Amino acid sequence: MINTIIDISHYNTIQSFTNASQAGILGVIHKATQAFGYFDPTFNQNREKVVAAGLLFGAYHFGVAGDAVAQADFFLSKVGKDTLLVLDFEGNPQGHDMSLVEAEQFVHYINQVTGRYPGLYSGHAIKEALSNAGITQPDHTELSNC
Repeated sequence: MINTIIDISHYNTIQSFTNASQAGILGVIHKATQAFGYFDPTFNQNREKVVAAGLLFGAYHFGVAGDAVAQADFFLSKVGKDTLLVLDFEGNPQGHDMSLVEAEQFVHYINQVTGRYPGLYSGHAIKEALSNAGITQPDHTELSNC
């Protein structure tokens, strides 16, 4: 058993979520939204298949520069409040990156609406953003609650 959670979007084709489960996949975090208007066309269909296979399910929003509250609102309107929620905070190859302040606004709003913080998915972007902002302590950013 590999005990793994996988990240998928419309770019991925999974032939059988039941086979994935039998191979040790525990759950799926699926890209749901990006920016203010993109909704992954495979999200709802894959969500049904993942849940039917008995896997855990979560949804993520790929953050971009701009109104973070509007992005969070759009995300929640598509995925609901009861699933695992995640912010994908990394470089945007198609435009401007979400800023640290925007990421904090996004997670703050999600917490206000749902009563819990979303997960945070990031690579070097978080390290660079925190360093550029001079943040050296976890309690200096709301992102540490994620």
